[in-house]
Amino acid sequence: MFFRGIRCLGGIRISSHNRTPVSMGSRHFGSIGGRRVFHLSERSLFSDSVWRVDLHRSGLYSRRFIATRIEDRSEHTKMSDVAIDNREEEKRQIGEEDEEVYLLSLDAKQGDADSQCILGVMYFHGDGVIQDKVKAAELFEQAALQGHADAQDYLGRMCLLGDGVTQDKAKAAKLFKEAALQGAARAQCQLGLMYLRGDELTQDMAKAAEFFEEAALQGVAQAQNNLGLMYDRGDGVTQDKVKAAELYEQAALQGDDQAQYNLGLMYVRGDGVTQDKVKAAEFFEEAALQGVARAQLNLGAMYYKGEGVIQDKAKAAEFYEQAALQGVAEAQYNLGLMYLEGDGVFQDKRKAIELYEQAALKGVALAQLNLGVMY
Repeated sequence: MFFRGIRCLGGIRISSHNRTPVSMGSRHFGSIGGRRVFHLSERSLFSDSVWRVDLHRSGLYSRRFIATRIEDRSEHTKMSDVAIDNREEEKRQIGEEDEEVYLLSLDAKQGDADSQCILGVMYFHGDGVIQDKVKAAELFEQAALQGHADAQDYLGRMCLLGDGVTQDKAKAAKLFKEAALQGAARAQCQLGLMYLRGDELTQDMAKAAEFFEEAALQGVAQAQNNLGLMYDRGDGVTQDKVKAAELYEQAALQGDDQAQYNLGLMYVRGDGVTQDKVKAAEFFEEAALQGVARAQLNLGAMYYKGEGVIQDKAKAAEFYEQAALQGVAEAQYNLGLMYLEGDGVFQDKRKAIELYEQAALKGVALAQLNLGVMY
């Protein structure tokens, strides 16, 4: 038996007024494997692009830097034709025929930490050489033992994730500490996370906040976002919603999707900022386009109700569907209700049942009640 319009199910009245029960939700961070507070995805903190950008900023991995080193070396290396032939043979024997790789290898073998780190990066990413993370780890280790912060940072990342090496979080923490003391911003951010979670280190919220702040001051978006959340909640610091919003904004302007979502929530509620649903919708949309499921859910609700945006139920359904595909129960329920009545979508009662079943399995009571009546 199907039903339409205003319905009473088990004493619960579902009407057009409350048909889309949307949770604006507790603030959260996305992560691999589910939602976890303060959890940064490996993609955001340890992506190839992030690490390359860090090294480019330091000038260490730029082609200009490498070219300059090679040019300087060439000026001091005048060779006869025989010597050149011998060098070509040596390059073939060690499997490093590329001139840049060969010269960097020579410097690395002589103990130059920058060359070891640069070559490690090249092997790690397979940039100009056949990718070999084991060899990358060996090179990072050599440079790290000389106190090279970037190498410590990279090797710490590999040990933390077990990427190219046996996972060793204790060693990762040690390397991050060494790099952090030299001002390596991402190592500071990672240490903040480890202190926050009590991951291999004794949990210490105050220390976590300190490391996040050091990294945030250097412009690391994830650190700004996490520190913002600590101020938002008063974890390890004195609660300060205004400061939380400022930190979220700094990270959001750098494109951090979780900060965009969190700032959207602040504007929805008028929490630490003047309430502004138009701005809230803008930040939710930025986060939604980057795949943040609960931003998609909330933006769907705003389009459904016409809050902060021009009402558009078709768009609402699109955002609900995106969130539903990521397993958000409220979105599954809301979209199911829209399919049931052909509200913003073509009516499809079978699809409505499928979505209700998904939401019901996650404990959404209204979905369970509606299914009971429909069956």
